[in-house]
Amino acid sequence: MFKSKGFTIAFSVLAVLIVALSVVLGYLVFSDNASDVVDHLVPSQTTPSQTPETTSEPTTESTEATTTPAPTETTATETTEPPVDYSLRHLEADEDHKYPVLMEDIPEKGVLTIVRPGDKEEGLVFHKLPRFDSEKASGNLVNFSGSFDIVSKIYIIENGRPFLMYKTDDGYYVTSSDYYISYKADKAPATEKDVTKVISYGYNEPYGIVVTVHHDDGNTMALSFYDYDVAKSTTVPLLTDIIAEYDSDGKAHFEYHNTDGNVYEGVVSFDTPEDGYTTKQISIMLEAPLPFASGETLEITLHN
Repeated sequence: MFKSKGFTIAFSVLAVLIVALSVVLGYLVFSDNASDVVDHLVPSQTTPSQTPETTSEPTTESTEATTTPAPTETTATETTEPPVDYSLRHLEADEDHKYPVLMEDIPEKGVLTIVRPGDKEEGLVFHKLPRFDSEKASGNLVNFSGSFDIVSKIYIIENGRPFLMYKTDDGYYVTSSDYYISYKADKAPATEKDVTKVISYGYNEPYGIVVTVHHDDGNTMALSFYDYDVAKSTTVPLLTDIIAEYDSDGKAHFEYHNTDGNVYEGVVSFDTPEDGYTTKQISIMLEAPLPFASGETLEITLHN
């Protein structure tokens, strides 16, 4: 068969290309680097669902570090101290005290007898509470006569001053006024009872101090201290409603809360002056000075 020279050349070139392509194909199929070659030869055609994620979930450790609050230090609860009391005053029944105070039952044994059943024979009120309330108040009783065992006494405030009430063995409080009752103690008082002590001292003196004894039965006494304006003849309460207790030497001891916030003691004694003009002299020794308007003082001596 006749072949032209051009045909021969074209056929030879085509044969060479076929061989070359066969070699490349064999290399791609059997070589370990085939995928790399394909990646370089064929562009990637990925769908949105096949696109690799560019952000990752935080690990458990990082989440806890972000959301868990840092531990806080706990401190003990601070307690607020009450303000210091700088008042000058008597002690209260709920405070620590050595000697008797206002509104506190004080042991006292004896017998009380009714001598006058009221102003108009209406009877004497025995009070369930230590106060002079109505005969119709809850728990009160009215007695017209009789004698009653006494187990204690108490100083209350009546008409602005300390006043003594007795307490019966069945729990009733009754007046100590000798206008209505008589009272006989089981044993003699610490010092002899002297009603002339119950008076005010200092009005006739230039010291600017007045002391008033409200009650005295030989075992206990009640007294108050006042600033006294000599020019105006007026008194101003300074330290009131003090209850003092007698010892066997005839001296009465009491406590008071002073302006520095501390509690101090005082001692009261009585004498009969020799001046011929007055009947009683009261002397008071203080552990800490009282701040009278006329000046602080530790010792007070006054006459009636």
